[in-house]
Amino acid sequence: MNATEFASFRQGKTFHERQKNIKTNPKYLSLGKDTGHIVPSTKNTNLKNKKEGFTTSTNAVQQTNTLLNKSNNLVQQSMSEISNLQKQFNDVLNHYEASQSSVMTKTHSYIEKNQNGGTSFLGKNVYVNSVVKDPSAKYVGCYADNNSRAMTTAVNGGSQTYSFQTCMNAALDAGSSLFGLQDGTDGNAQCFLSNDVKTTQKYGVAVNQNLVALWSSETAGSGSGSGNTVQLTTTGQLVVKSASGNILYSSPNAPPDCVNSGGVSNIQATYGGNCHAPIGNVTDKVNSIIQGGSNMIPISNGTFGDPAVGCGKSFDISYQCGNAPITKHIDYAEGQTYNVNCQTQMNACKFFLTLQSDGNMCIYRGTPGAPVSGAVWCTMTNGKQQDSNPNWIASKGKYGVSYILSGQALGSGEFIGSDDGKLQLIMQTDGNLVLYASTVTSGCKKGGDGKMYGGGWVNAVYQLSDIGSSSVVGQMGYVNDKNQLSVYPSSMLDYSASNKYNKFSGYDAVGNDLGAISSSSVDSCKTACNGTANCSGFVFDNSTGTCYPKKSVGTKTPNTNTDYYLREPGVKNAPSCSKDVTNIDSVQWSAFKNTNQAMTPTTLCGLSNELQREQNELNRLRAQLASLAQKIVEKIIALETMNVNLNDQIGIDKQVLDENLLKYKMLARKYANYNKNEVANIHGIVADSNTVVLQENYTYILWSVIAIGVVIVTINMLRQ
Repeated sequence: MNATEFASFRQGKTFHERQKNIKTNPKYLSLGKDTGHIVPSTKNTNLKNKKEGFTTSTNAVQQTNTLLNKSNNLVQQSMSEISNLQKQFNDVLNHYEASQSSVMTKTHSYIEKNQNGGTSFLGKNVYVNSVVKDPSAKYVGCYADNNSRAMTTAVNGGSQTYSFQTCMNAALDAGSSLFGLQDGTDGNAQCFLSNDVKTTQKYGVAVNQNLVALWSSETAGSGSGSGNTVQLTTTGQLVVKSASGNILYSSPNAPPDCVNSGGVSNIQATYGGNCHAPIGNVTDKVNSIIQGGSNMIPISNGTFGDPAVGCGKSFDISYQCGNAPITKHIDYAEGQTYNVNCQTQMNACKFFLTLQSDGNMCIYRGTPGAPVSGAVWCTMTNGKQQDSNPNWIASKGKYGVSYILSGQALGSGEFIGSDDGKLQLIMQTDGNLVLYASTVTSGCKKGGDGKMYGGGWVNAVYQLSDIGSSSVVGQMGYVNDKNQLSVYPSSMLDYSASNKYNKFSGYDAVGNDLGAISSSSVDSCKTACNGTANCSGFVFDNSTGTCYPKKSVGTKTPNTNTDYYLREPGVKNAPSCSKDVTNIDSVQWSAFKNTNQAMTPTTLCGLSNELQREQNELNRLRAQLASLAQKIVEKIIALETMNVNLNDQIGIDKQVLDENLLKYKMLARKYANYNKNEVANIHGIVADSNTVVLQENYTYILWSVIAIGVVIVTINMLRQ
């Protein structure tokens, strides 16, 4: 309460005290003559009535004072409550403005993110109308086949009805990465499928070859035939043997130092020759020890017996290491040991046979990485090699290299090939060892469509660039702003919204028929399907002219007589979602991360979905602001009501005061007619009587009016 209001209420309090004093103090009601005060005459009823009039004024002002005190408390309380409500309102308003700012930020971000268009599917409906859009396949090669198929799946039982395109479609539908065309040309080949490259190539490259024999051992039909083998020996020779071990062929030019592979031969040993023992008396025994695998000869009577008792015996030995003669004499040899060692010579008798890139086949001393001097022997076929045969590449031979080492052999049907595949040395099943060259043509040839086709038992193999899944063809989904996919249930697909069809030639979709229409055309079948709301497509039998409308998407199966027409649907979704549909393939479909939450007719899309949480928060804050504003309005209305009551009460007070003022004027004129003493007494009374009350009434009314005016101004300011 301000100073003005306080002064007004203080005056009002004084006013009430004065009124009470006048009405209750006996000195104002009856005074003795000795007091010198006037005692009102009982005959003067006007004066008595005037006092009663004063009492009426007092009651009205008391009511005003009570109302002012009560109003003051209510104003103070209401002002505090309004202040608190205003603070709450401002806090909520700040949150509301922050949420609005967040909405604008997300809106701009969403718009920028979705402006790239083109390849972006964000916020779009996508429909799988193909396994792979614009499929392509690269030619892998031409590979042999046999009864144990290299490619495990024969499409449609291996019927010879496939072209490159239809076989590729079959691979797409089956999810196979490889397909092969065999035993036919464009439109009449067999179609085989696989996902295993290694198995597909296991029988090697299929070629049509013209063999050219450059050299042979000429052992065909000799010995055991199919049991013949060939070995490179440590004598530096290529030797063909029969199964019984008979040598059928040996290459010439064996190095003489490698006779017996450089090992020991022609042994002659004598024990006790100095004691007249016979020359060579222990040769057999020494040979027996060496043949037993030991080169260490123990010289003693225990080994050889005693040829000359009581004589200190010597030991003499002569032998060859390869073709090198070695002799040794040991006096008094009993108890000693002699080492028959040909290791140096044997080490020099290591050889390898190699198929050279110049067309020659040669034997060299040493190893492939460290040959010694020139060739031991060659076929002299250099320059006679011809085409490279992929099946003769060295890695495909018995040892995986283009050479064999001394001690290695080839059995019947085994071979080694040159590094470039232009030479092959093979031990044929007829017993002949042959060195071949060849002229080669592929086992596959181009068809009328420019694609490769294999001959009998030959696959022209292609590999798909992309592998999809036919199981998702016909599905539709919505891609949100996080590039995540939500699938539409079939109940939300609207086939009546589109008259577009995707054709799958050579396919059927068994089941889900809406009936059959005979003697029809493709166009009339489309018209019939377009007129049926739940028609998802149709199969047209070209051989009979029969149309089979379908009520749902079926599984495609190969059928040379039919074509499958899949209808592109629209979608029945929420108003915030686009109705437009973008076609994609199954590869693109599988690239999306699935939300695992199916679309519903009320699912929000796009910006509405993006801002759903923010909109909910704005709605909550908006409701809170409305509630707070309503409370503030109610408080202000209460203050206005109080203002009206005060104004009404002030109007009553003014009327009463006006009436009292008139009565005071009448009293004044009457008092003027009293004698001087009476006037003096009246003047004495004035200081403490109703005149004082009247004066203070005016003062109280003045300050009351001012206080009420302040309250009214304050309330009006609050309303603004």
